[in-house]
Amino acid sequence: MDPSEIYASLQKMSQTTRVLYIAAHPDDENTRLLTFLSRGKHFETAYLSLTRGDGGQNLIGDEQGADLGIVRTQELLAARRVDGTRQFFTRAIDFGYSKSAQESLSLWQHDSILSDVVWVIRQFQPDIIITRFPPDERAGHGHHTASAMLALEAFDLAADPGAFPEQLKWCEPWKVERVFWNASSWWDKTLPDQVDNKTVFGVDVGGYDPILGMSYGELAGKARSQHRSQGFGVSPYRGEQIEYLRLLKGELQPGSTDPFEADSHWVKMVNGTETRSLLVKMLEEYDMKDPLAALPDLLKMYALVPSEDRTPQWTDKQNRLSDIIAASVGLWLEPVVIAKETDRIQISAECLSAAGVSATVTGMDLYFPGDGNDLFPMLHPRGKAAQISSEKQQLPANIFVRDTFWIAVTPGANATPYWLQRPYSTTYQAADAKWRGQPEWDDLPAVRFRIQLGESELAFTRKLVEKKIDPARGEYYVPVQMLPAYHVHVEEQLCLFKPGLPSEVHVKLDGLDAETTGDLKLRIPSGWSVSPASIRIQGNEHTLYTFQVTASDNGSEGVITPVFHSHGNDYKQEITDIIYEHLPEQHIAHIASRPAMVLLMHVPEGSYAYIEGAGDLVLESLQAAGVNVEPLSVNDLAVTDLSVYDAIITGVRAYNVSDRLISAQPLLLQYVQQGGTLLVQYNTTNNFTLGRNADGASMGPYPFSLTRGRTTDENASPEFLLPDHPVWNTPDKITADDFEGWVQERGLYYADATADHYQAPLGFADPGEETLRGAILTTDYGQGTFIYTGLSFFRQLPAGVPGAYKLFFNMMTY
Repeated sequence: MDPSEIYASLQKMSQTTRVLYIAAHPDDENTRLLTFLSRGKHFETAYLSLTRGDGGQNLIGDEQGADLGIVRTQELLAARRVDGTRQFFTRAIDFGYSKSAQESLSLWQHDSILSDVVWVIRQFQPDIIITRFPPDERAGHGHHTASAMLALEAFDLAADPGAFPEQLKWCEPWKVERVFWNASSWWDKTLPDQVDNKTVFGVDVGGYDPILGMSYGELAGKARSQHRSQGFGVSPYRGEQIEYLRLLKGELQPGSTDPFEADSHWVKMVNGTETRSLLVKMLEEYDMKDPLAALPDLLKMYALVPSEDRTPQWTDKQNRLSDIIAASVGLWLEPVVIAKETDRIQISAECLSAAGVSATVTGMDLYFPGDGNDLFPMLHPRGKAAQISSEKQQLPANIFVRDTFWIAVTPGANATPYWLQRPYSTTYQAADAKWRGQPEWDDLPAVRFRIQLGESELAFTRKLVEKKIDPARGEYYVPVQMLPAYHVHVEEQLCLFKPGLPSEVHVKLDGLDAETTGDLKLRIPSGWSVSPASIRIQGNEHTLYTFQVTASDNGSEGVITPVFHSHGNDYKQEITDIIYEHLPEQHIAHIASRPAMVLLMHVPEGSYAYIEGAGDLVLESLQAAGVNVEPLSVNDLAVTDLSVYDAIITGVRAYNVSDRLISAQPLLLQYVQQGGTLLVQYNTTNNFTLGRNADGASMGPYPFSLTRGRTTDENASPEFLLPDHPVWNTPDKITADDFEGWVQERGLYYADATADHYQAPLGFADPGEETLRGAILTTDYGQGTFIYTGLSFFRQLPAGVPGAYKLFFNMMTY
């Protein structure tokens, strides 16, 4: 924390107003307004996202579902580190696009998610709530509408002690002053003319802060650009930026036209008046060149903090004050994990007085923030309870003082995020109700350093950290995670079998050492067989093991799960590494199950190519099915003999992420004209119609446009509009049964089915809606065939949906 950051933190301490922004997904938040509220107005500001974005798409990798939710959670936290706000969630799962709030609230179980919103309000205690979306159909997405509806309900219920009374063991009812909708001229072009400073307000959030050395819009652009998985990188916002607020509930302060004016909480806080007076004095006298000069007043303020008052106001201010004092005097206090073993970790508690201020370490304690202790079942092995050291140690000027100790841990206890530890469908279940709302684990222990500065003894709490050094990056921090002692991994991402014929399944076993003993087995679907039934593991000579699995003849499907049994414990988790430059490393333990399916269909023969798009597992799924398909780089299109391929497939959103592919489209259409099949999976916009191709080429051989049409009900009945069409009949017959078992949705970004020269053989209708006909679009061109499909094969194939494979194979061999 540099002097300007210290000053900004003092400014934030001087305010008591708190604002909670509510929307549905990661990237829904308005970082311009959040940055202005946090950095400009100095309010404690937070964003509540109903979901973790698990149902979205991924432009930077192949994570989907729960793993994508982890990526997007971390992207939100990265954005919050930039705009200076906090992050909360409910247990709602992003199950994909929803066409109505009623559907969303029904699947989420309305009262469960409403209780989560009330919980966050009572925990954070905002004076003002701002919704991103209106509470009606104008919001478009059902999740969006639901987020505003829940905010308005929670506004009333949070103050009612009769609402969700079980929460009152840990918090109190809280009265919010008012709710605004962060409206936009995108919804209403007349909005600027409606500003009356009574019910509609215009706020310029584009101001420049000389302390920060940039505008709030510039910071907001950096925060927005953390959502890389969604392709939301933006230029910094500069200049005037007007945001609009429409009052939905509550009232302004009497006689006020300021939407942000709220009751001052200083008069209600213990020692609040005295503390505020000191803050005003320090802000007036603060010297950027000599932050240490403020130390006497900072210590006076520390003495005023009431130890018995644990309200969010005082808790946040006390934490902020401790950080300010440490930064002002150059105190570096850090408990670093320096060694790990299976069931214990070694910690070096490091203290440094860099500025040479006279300081004494009077003790160190191991502190647990939560009630539970599952991760760390034992404390200091010397049996001194939570005390690490009670010895007084003078801190010499700019010389480290360290105390090293071991603590016992439970292997694997925090390797799975808390919201993924229990079975779930449309809402997550937290093992501990108090974890609700938290973005990630909050039960890591901390070291509480007791430091004497002059006559004052202060406590500084620092959570455990772990660091790595990379020759290219230098030092960087990683989450403290304890992985299972052993973890298993099936090499095949999808296990596909032919009826009655054995196929190999390869299992990797990690964590072995010379003393390891145990038995490795496969759990398989009922009626299947496996050989050997068990493999005895002794030592660490081998790590990869092979089983022969034979599927039943009846076309059953299920999952295959490896289990390593050792010393009375079953190990069946694998570790997924989620590593991106803009995020902390994540190593996540999941059950190592793989979808297993019997191929009762013709697997395409011949040679195929796959041009990767924004990230999917379709290529790997086809390879697992035995298809001879290889990746084809866009850069190699001009120098490759495309005629060797029976079909070329483009990955999801390939034309959205590659201008080079657009430029190379004439080569692909020439390939079609000469007898090839080009199978294009969904794109969000037809970039060709937006003028991005100077040669005037189109995605297909004849012009067509893409729509936002989609079918969100994964059980919607198929309508075979052209029953004699080849995609339904060759080489396998497609029936309605082949559309059973699909996951999340049918498809998205359908084509305009009225385009000339094209056939649209498939229709779907969500409940209460008209049939959409653009899920598949085909045309013959020269001697070949062009196919566009909005069906979500990128979800169905990795999930092992048999009918999806059969239909995709029919299109490949058209």
